[in-house]
Amino acid sequence: MAAHGRDIESIGREGLPVASCEDPPAAPERSLSQQIRSAVGESARSSKLPAALTLVCDVLLIALYYGGGDSTAAMFEWAAELKEEQGILFSVVSTGIFGGVLPTLLMITMDRLKRPRWAHALFNVVFWLALGATVDWFYRFQVMVNGDHVDVVTVIKKVCLDQFVWNPVFNLPVIIFLHRWRDHDFRISGCSEFMRPRGFLVQYVSSMLICWCTWIPGTCTIYVFPTLLQMPIFNFILLTYATLINMVSQHSSSDQ
Repeated sequence: MAAHGRDIESIGREGLPVASCEDPPAAPERSLSQQIRSAVGESARSSKLPAALTLVCDVLLIALYYGGGDSTAAMFEWAAELKEEQGILFSVVSTGIFGGVLPTLLMITMDRLKRPRWAHALFNVVFWLALGATVDWFYRFQVMVNGDHVDVVTVIKKVCLDQFVWNPVFNLPVIIFLHRWRDHDFRISGCSEFMRPRGFLVQYVSSMLICWCTWIPGTCTIYVFPTLLQMPIFNFILLTYATLINMVSQHSSSDQ
């Protein structure tokens, strides 16, 4: 499927609702649960409006596909045909553009891309290219396991496998690791620093909760579409969320 004092923005603005990559400050008087609540609260404040507006876009996409008639059918057919023709290449390139290139350009325009810019821009694009291939594989795996029917039971099964198995067990831990590495200036020598259990756990729990707020509705939307349209819909939701959270983050910064 984030300076550092506002790391929810640097990951969130790329499309991932991931909480601060910075380890919580060493404060003995604060318990682990207090640190998690604080991280969740900060993340929620930054992402609640983008998540809500993304939900509106989810509903709009479903309405356009199932109720738009001939006026929107051609657009969806074109996207499905392109995905069928290009296969995994479509997923890799489109996710690289929608998740990496366009949000990065927006971050540069808003002067929110951390320096060195070339390193962070390269990381963003390569990360999303790779994630595009991973998501494509996972959607094909979903068809193998749960079939390609679009009915209530199948959609529920796919959402549960996606959000309660794949995402928390495999996807999110890797994403957090890579972004903590990025936010520690890409230092391999600093692995012990950005893999500190307490900091990683705080970020994992808070990120997972925020992720569910955005992507449980998002995956419900994705899986009510035919298989060939799931990657295009994923990328549209991804770009919508990334754009909105950039706008919110920019507005919040200008108010400070």
